[in-house]
Amino acid sequence: MTALDRSVRRTVELALAVAVLAIVVVLTTDFPVTYPAWPTLGGFPVNPELVVPGLLGLVTLVGAVSDGLGAGSLVEGVAALVVGVLGAITLLLASASLHTLYIGTAGGIFGGGILTLSVGIPLALVVVLRRPVGTAAGVLVSALSG
Repeated sequence: MTALDRSVRRTVELALAVAVLAIVVVLTTDFPVTYPAWPTLGGFPVNPELVVPGLLGLVTLVGAVSDGLGAGSLVEGVAALVVGVLGAITLLLASASLHTLYIGTAGGIFGGGILTLSVGIPLALVVVLRRPVGTAAGVLVSALSG
């Protein structure tokens, strides 16, 4: 993977992570929501609280696989593993929630958005804080070894 591809992917990851955190802020405050409560695209539900964390999970999972195979240090390898696991769980929950929402015919309370966001929030925080923490960890490791 070239440096440009990695830079673009990291930018997309960061934008999706910020979008996940913005969705959480909107949902947990009395901020007026301007989008429909149950938006659809051709009959398929595209709820932002499911789709955006799912996309973040997909992008981070792809990135973790490509970064993990070429990780240069232990810190980068561990970071790729943590991001990959959180990304996989987020993608799994988002997919299952969308599937349930799409085929669900029974009434009741749908809690897929809460479940997806409960894993999407830590994933978004790890993506946002990965570079500063990685830099600090690298400085700490080099200080301890030197």
